[in-house]
Amino acid sequence: RKCPPGYYAYADIGFRKCIASCQSYGLFADNSTNRCVSVCPTDPFTYADPNTNKCVYQCADYLFFADNKTQTCVSQCPSDW
Repeated sequence: RKCPPGYYAYADIGFRKCIASCQSYGLFADNSTNRCVSVCPTDPFTYADPNTNKCVYQCADYLFFADNKTQTCVSQCPSDW
């Protein structure tokens, strides 16, 4: 029902398990729910960080810009800014 601290719930057709990293499944770790997600939550609003494969409240200042449209941390400032 609940994964231990440091693990995230991963569910696929036919099975559920707790894993330490969502990265190998191409998903992002959501610390607010302790689940692997394909899209980070909007309540609270978070961004998908492709370097850490985690949902973050703020993108790393020295590497990324926050793209509110795609809800992703990107390496270049979005052109529609």
